[in-house]
Amino acid sequence: CDLDPGAPHGKTVLGLRVVAWYDRAVDEWRVFDDACPHRLAPLSEGRIDDKGRLQCVYHGWCFDGRGSCQFIPQAPALGPPVHKNSKACVASYPSVVQNNILWFYPRADEEHQDILQRKRPPFIPEIDDPSFVTVYGVRDLPYGYDVLVENLMDPAHVPYAHKGLMGKLRKKEDPGRVEFDVEGGGPVKMKIAEADIAGFLSEQDNSGYFRYVAPCTFYGSPLPKEEKGQGKAG
Repeated sequence: CDLDPGAPHGKTVLGLRVVAWYDRAVDEWRVFDDACPHRLAPLSEGRIDDKGRLQCVYHGWCFDGRGSCQFIPQAPALGPPVHKNSKACVASYPSVVQNNILWFYPRADEEHQDILQRKRPPFIPEIDDPSFVTVYGVRDLPYGYDVLVENLMDPAHVPYAHKGLMGKLRKKEDPGRVEFDVEGGGPVKMKIAEADIAGFLSEQDNSGYFRYVAPCTFYGSPLPKEEKGQGKAG
């Protein structure tokens, strides 16, 4: 929903500068290296031409959805077909739209061109379920996804790191405790119902649950896992 199909979009993902653009010829989003092979101008500063090709803003070179150069304006029409030279191609990454998210695989070599047919991105059915409300957000954080996922799975930090933002928290039951702080921190009762290399399921004492699916999907719900209703996936 953040991408306008009428224009290319420059992004930096996993340290890669890429351009996302909509290929009208096949009605699909494409993800390329954000550098024209001619003079390395950012293709994200270019445009979609009248034939639906990605056009470089610097010298007008045009590329199809496979990354092949289709037109070099400065090349004589009756001269050698220099646009077909392999050095005139731009790296094109396998990409797919799933859960209303544009995913790409950061390898452009031939052996990975069918990777998304062999291994799809993580699928979260709740995002496509109209009974759920979906909110998208993007933030740049100076650490890896593993640190963020660990944070999401850590309820003990909430009363302190988010003090005053989460409303009044109920004090945890802890027989024998004589000291309580104003934040309401305390032991969190958790029961690990399932755990293996693929993740874990933790049932909560309030009938809710946490589920982690490796490597980066975390579900938290106030309802039992067999019920359908409010919940969140991160």
